[in-house]
Amino acid sequence: MTFAMIHQVVVTGLLFAFTMMIGVGLTLSVVALLTVVFRDRIAYLMRRWPRLLGSVSRGTGGIAGLVLVAVAAAEIANWLAFT
Repeated sequence: MTFAMIHQVVVTGLLFAFTMMIGVGLTLSVVALLTVVFRDRIAYLMRRWPRLLGSVSRGTGGIAGLVLVAVAAAEIANWLAFT
């Protein structure tokens, strides 16, 4: 929005902001809809295999952390290569 205002294309900035709001609204709506639709199935899985779901949850959190560390390390390596 600031870029659009600086370059005197306010309408474009407003359209971009409006498009972002629509995207966020759609994403939140889809997540809420999926939660309602699969509520019973998720509750069944949580009752049936609580330890498995806990392990999967911790595993995905660990993998996400490793990916973030790898991306940060790559960015630092690129930064050091150019300085």
